[in-house]
Amino acid sequence: ARVWLETKWPEGSPQTISNFLLGLREDTGEPLWLNLRDKYGRNEEHGPHTLIAGETGSGKGVLMQSLLLQMVALNSPQNLQIYLIDPKMGVDFPWIENAPHMAREIVTDQEEAEMVLETVVREMDRRYELIKEKRVPKISEYNRLVPPEKQLPYIFVIHDEMADWMASSDEYRKVIQQKVTRLAAKARACGIHVIMITQRAAQEAIPPGIRDNLNNRL
Repeated sequence: ARVWLETKWPEGSPQTISNFLLGLREDTGEPLWLNLRDKYGRNEEHGPHTLIAGETGSGKGVLMQSLLLQMVALNSPQNLQIYLIDPKMGVDFPWIENAPHMAREIVTDQEEAEMVLETVVREMDRRYELIKEKRVPKISEYNRLVPPEKQLPYIFVIHDEMADWMASSDEYRKVIQQKVTRLAAKARACGIHVIMITQRAAQEAIPPGIRDNLNNRL
């Protein structure tokens, strides 16, 4: 981690680290990286959004805790903010509740989750207006043009067990289809990443418009 940090964080204003270690490849034993914005570790750049799927006990929670730990350990809270939606009342993530990277406390009910998703969609639209004003195509170039106090942090929206709430509420399913589909389709250039976690990745569990835009499948 120290070598990685020294390699990716030059002197001066720190850059957000967007290369996350997933584990070791079974075929070669080499590290396998999730690269959200550039190439790293012999792995190509991947898509901006991620789907994590697997049955109970398969390791979804361990993987997500590893990714969260890397986010908070290797990034400044000024450069990276996290929204965490967890129908399981946050029982898997108590250690992160007081991290300064948390944009708000862990979201544990549907009404609050709907409000958070709407907030992030509005923030996406606001960011595109700011980026447009600077006549640049993406957030990294925008941040280079503005002083540190006006730079935009990268945002991660993480939704655990999303299919559970979607199955129990047609209204929430519509919210997910509307808000998350917009984020998954448009949010890359403005620095917003979506990570969805579910037990089943079948079409009836995840609307195709969302699944098609979750480029990384773990």
